[in-house]
Amino acid sequence: MLLRAFIIYLLLIAACCFGDAPKDMPLNVNKSDLDIFAPYVEMARRTFPEVKKKFVTGVYQKEGRQLFVQVLITDGQGGRELPFVKVFNCQGNSFKGTIANQLLGVKGYAMGDMLTFKQEDIHNWVVVDARGNEEGNYVGKAGDAYRYVNVGLFFELVYSKGRFDIKYLYSMVGDDVNVDGILPAEVIEQAKNNLKSEYVKKLEEGTVFEEGVPFYSYWVYDFVNKKLLVK
Repeated sequence: MLLRAFIIYLLLIAACCFGDAPKDMPLNVNKSDLDIFAPYVEMARRTFPEVKKKFVTGVYQKEGRQLFVQVLITDGQGGRELPFVKVFNCQGNSFKGTIANQLLGVKGYAMGDMLTFKQEDIHNWVVVDARGNEEGNYVGKAGDAYRYVNVGLFFELVYSKGRFDIKYLYSMVGDDVNVDGILPAEVIEQAKNNLKSEYVKKLEEGTVFEEGVPFYSYWVYDFVNKKLLVK
């Protein structure tokens, strides 16, 4: 994996950005922990062809949204960084864009500099609208989950005719930081089953639930140790 080449830390995104660039904070990661991010780089690369298609055909431009990608830059002195780059041109496998955030660890580059790069150089992507709503950003979300450790999985429950219908809503960390889309489906399903068992037990113990009225609950996932926690 390319991430294994990072020396001491992975700089996800600098805090000071311009335009509509994402504003994730930098993240220091021990070299031994870099494997945590490899699946999310793969996820970004796997989903990027459809993103590229929408960019090339003008879909995002018509929607008033902008495409940013993260590419690795180095300075020949050991400095490595993954800035966000605002994409403005794509021809085949070649892209052009401008660095969209302040740099923290490399020399010879600055915010606003133009970069030319290949599709295989892309580690992450995010599409952002004028209000800052994001699509994608799998690596950035993984960084947030790694920083906070515990991820809350939120569900809507409805009791009807003696059973509970449970619908997954989203995943969050910290103070309402959205990390939806990065957890495996089997983790979400297991959390759903845990909740069902919890509320069936409450029902058996005499708790009364209003028929057909939605209510909300959650389960917690330890992102670093990859396990659902006991409530």
